[in-house]
Amino acid sequence: MPTSAIRGLFRKLGRALRRRGVGGTLGLVGTKLRIMARRGTPDTAYDDARGVDTSGNISLADLDIKSRNWEYGVRYTPTVPEVFHEMMGHLQIEHEKFTFIDYGAGKGRVLLMAADYGFRRVIGVEFSSELCVIANENIARARGVAAGDRVICECADAVDYRAPEDPLVIYFYNPFEENIMRAVLENLGQSLRATRREAYVLYYNPVLLGLLEAQPEWNVIGSGDDFAILRAHA
Repeated sequence: MPTSAIRGLFRKLGRALRRRGVGGTLGLVGTKLRIMARRGTPDTAYDDARGVDTSGNISLADLDIKSRNWEYGVRYTPTVPEVFHEMMGHLQIEHEKFTFIDYGAGKGRVLLMAADYGFRRVIGVEFSSELCVIANENIARARGVAAGDRVICECADAVDYRAPEDPLVIYFYNPFEENIMRAVLENLGQSLRATRREAYVLYYNPVLLGLLEAQPEWNVIGSGDDFAILRAHA
């Protein structure tokens, strides 16, 4: 491993210890190891079945991102379909009344999977124009996905994005670091206080779950080995 990568690893470890202590850091490492085990070999089965390109890990350093917040994002990694459907199983809702929003939509795999549930709208928020183009191409050509005009990936910075005034299901796959998550949660909190409606968060790899639990709007209503489900008080 290059020296620079080793230094970066120790910096991340130091930050984790300062923020979470030894116990919290060990829990975080355990969560990441479980996720890595569930990923296994490169996940192309979903792409092969739908005729799309949503696989592969992509570093943000390899993308041309105009946002001032690019350095606080996390690389693109596709969601494991089995985990997504397990999370969705915790929601007892009428999907057609809700808008689904994926913060950090990447190549759009979660948007395609969410479309199968019949949400009123499915919106991806992605600050990489390159990934946003790929996501919309995948939406247009996916086999067996009833997408149409109700599914779209929007090129936008999560900090600047304002959620629609619909009942919401929000998806996070550990998309950004703490400062950006705080800003996004503040925007969501303001929106929910201004327009009271049902809202849920599906949080995969919930390394910043404590931030949501500290917000007055959210309560944890379900969890698994590597995810948490939250509901807004409203």
